Amino acid sequence: MGGGAAGKELPHDRHVPNPDIGRVVGNRPGRLTGSPTAASAALRAEIDAQTVQLLDRAQQEGLLAPDADLEWTRQVYCALLGEALSRPGADQDPDAQATLVIGTLLHGAGPRG
Repeated sequence: MGGGAAGKELPHDRHVPNPDIGRVVGNRPGRLTGSPTAASAALRAEIDAQTVQLLDRAQQEGLLAPDADLEWTRQVYCALLGEALSRPGADQDPDAQATLVIGTLLHGAGPRG
């Protein structure tokens, strides 16, 4: 994907292989921005389905309560991702962000141990 001024590749072009992805994930995962196209709506539906499959597997493994509402859990997970990515002064290390999101999703903000 070339894009960019005078045919030059812009840095963000390397990270967004499909222009519709920006509309789907925008600055906050889980939120549509702009007008969704058929491709972006299909991508969002695929991401949502895969996320629910992951959460279903986590539920089967005992990481989530047997009666947890997986659609609600998916929405919370997406919100946590968005907050982790937009957190001012946050560690931008993907592993640290993943640990923060998953730890909060599974354990909340209460004491652990």
